[in-house]
Amino acid sequence: MKTALRVTRDRLSAEVVSRLLAPADYPATYAAEADEWISRLFAEATEGKTAGFALVGVGGYGRSELCPGSDLDVMLVHQRRRNVKQVADKLWYSVWDGGIKLDHSVRTPKEAISVAREDQRALLGLLDGRVIAGDADLAAGVLNEVANWWRVHNRELLPQLSAAGRERHERFGEVPFLLEPDLKESAGGLRDLEALELAARAAPALAPVLLPPELKGHRRLLLSARVTLHAVTGGSSDRLALQEQDEVAPLLGFADADALMAGISAAGREVMWASADGWRRLDSYLAGPSGRAGGRDIALVNGVVLRDGTVALATDADATELG
Repeated sequence: MKTALRVTRDRLSAEVVSRLLAPADYPATYAAEADEWISRLFAEATEGKTAGFALVGVGGYGRSELCPGSDLDVMLVHQRRRNVKQVADKLWYSVWDGGIKLDHSVRTPKEAISVAREDQRALLGLLDGRVIAGDADLAAGVLNEVANWWRVHNRELLPQLSAAGRERHERFGEVPFLLEPDLKESAGGLRDLEALELAARAAPALAPVLLPPELKGHRRLLLSARVTLHAVTGGSSDRLALQEQDEVAPLLGFADADALMAGISAAGREVMWASADGWRRLDSYLAGPSGRAGGRDIALVNGVVLRDGTVALATDADATELG
């Protein structure tokens, strides 16, 4: 049983390469298999006594977006159980013995919330968290508290997320202008889409303009390309290297590497545009009427205003812009 998930992962990857499984279907399929496997290990580790314990998937695993090279990113939440070390050790070693990469932590609810408030990476991971096994109420208390913190403190936290994005772009470049883009970290990649989704949850009034429907297709292509790259190489690198492009292209329905990269570049440009536009709108939202460079709103007609040179709806607080 300990090696079952690795065998399943490799089988699913082979199905992508042989065109039996669509790359877009891989992440959720693999995540569901991982849920079942690690839930059995969790039951063994706790000897079926799961009260006061919860296993939470965070980050990409929490979103059910596991690629072949992804780690299992999990948190063991416990209500000050005395045997927590024994349970954790048995669980983690079972995962490692199964040949699966693991990013793990052990926290009480208070510790989990405290760390999330101090560490941006932990916060962002938990914002995508979901209960895998164990005490669902225990885990829900943590996840709800973190989500509420994200909304309430958005004026402080969203600029931090934006700054992290700018630093990442400087390091990894821009998808449309790279011969070998990083599908996850480069500007216009999957990380930018994740940031927009988190921003929309912090500022729900702006969700319709931060997440236009057309982004779904671009996300599907970028995620499918990442899955296929991992399946072809057997590794975890997200850099779509030149030597891999000819093999990846037909598996994604492209005639050749040139057509693949044209598609990836087009998706990257659209994501970059949406990200730049979204963060401009968020900056205006966070500044409020008195803090905007363009000054206060200029009333036009029927509740429509001119805000920073942009037509917007005038609401009681901050407006949902029309573009």
